[in-house]
Amino acid sequence: KLGAAIGEPITCADITACHRLPTRDAEKTYIIVQFINRKKRDAVLGKAKKKRLTNSDLGIPSQAPIFVNEHLCATLKRILGMAVAKKRQCNWKFVWVQNGKILARKAEHAPVITIANEADLVKIR
Repeated sequence: KLGAAIGEPITCADITACHRLPTRDAEKTYIIVQFINRKKRDAVLGKAKKKRLTNSDLGIPSQAPIFVNEHLCATLKRILGMAVAKKRQCNWKFVWVQNGKILARKAEHAPVITIANEADLVKIR
């Protein structure tokens, strides 16, 4: 249903693995999907970001938003949180994840920096 909602057909042949991620909050359910190739993954991510899906788009009676993002390991997720906090503290404009890498940019046309570990957070100043 997700593929139909965003206008990007997804078949079983496009998916290598799919499973739920356990959470402490029963209200939130995370589903991890591994695509067979990056081209398909990027197409799904791009269209899902533009669409801003809600549960009702998938036939679920609710207006709660559905977020489609890249999955990060626990370490990178923690570093991403630290990068976002540092971004706010230092008045940077952008921090995002692309192809499993954390990227940051101070302003619209400033150079992009890569945050690979905690030591790289000093680049945000």
